[in-house]
Amino acid sequence: MKPTAAFWIAAVVSLALPAAGRPDSVWLDSVDEAITEALRSDRLILVDLWADWCGWCKRLDAEVFSHPEFRSFAEDFVLLRVDTEDRGEGTRLHERFGVSVLPTMLILDGRMTKVGAVRGFTRVGGYIAKIEDEIEAYRELEESFANVRGSSDPMLLTTLAHEFHERHDVDRAVELYERLLDLPPPDAKQERWTRYRLVQALRLGRRFDRASEELGRMRLMAEADRDSLLVEQLDLLEAEMARERGDCETAVAVLKSLLRRNPRSDFREEASSTLRLLEAESPECT
Repeated sequence: MKPTAAFWIAAVVSLALPAAGRPDSVWLDSVDEAITEALRSDRLILVDLWADWCGWCKRLDAEVFSHPEFRSFAEDFVLLRVDTEDRGEGTRLHERFGVSVLPTMLILDGRMTKVGAVRGFTRVGGYIAKIEDEIEAYRELEESFANVRGSSDPMLLTTLAHEFHERHDVDRAVELYERLLDLPPPDAKQERWTRYRLVQALRLGRRFDRASEELGRMRLMAEADRDSLLVEQLDLLEAEMARERGDCETAVAVLKSLLRRNPRSDFREEASSTLRLLEAESPECT
């Protein structure tokens, strides 16, 4: 019996559809949606950072991301694509992780920890291998944390704390900084550095109450030692945290106080720039 027209239509449609349980890779464009899906499905997020002017980004999309091998590999991940120049989520994500080269693929978990990053263009097989290498390296780093977290070696703790901090792995960074502070500090300068980094890590995790407590302790120490430079650094940090909390009035007041106390401050330009930005964002705080 000759195949009917209906048979051929059904055959063509079946070829066009993805196999059951193997949906085509879909690029999301919302950071919140990607985080929600990553947490729900316990998957990592592959973030394609791109810009319209980036020719290599377009080539990566055409030759790698559209390749069947990558599409199959990517089914185990949540895919997110953001424009680094959108002045919105893409720009904030680009700045948050200090990305300086395009194209860049960030590998994040649902807590927005940077598992790894792949920069530039590589053909599909090599590109997949680089992603896998980045993930494996992070797994090894996690194992190092398990072995080092109870250590009394300041150098090991500091190195690992800095690594997790840079990756925005806030929980592990905070634990390691706190462990360092439990040890006898080699000198006051080292203790202050550790506390300053602890405040920054807490701020990164939006634990503003705890960060403010630690910042207050540092301020008392700096004032007791008449360390005006550190006091001004803490002023800038306090203003930035207030801004992130949406407390514009406090941020403006702290910056104006800094500039009033020391018009020739080494941080004058930074404070003035932030003040102008705050006043532009929130006219009610002028």
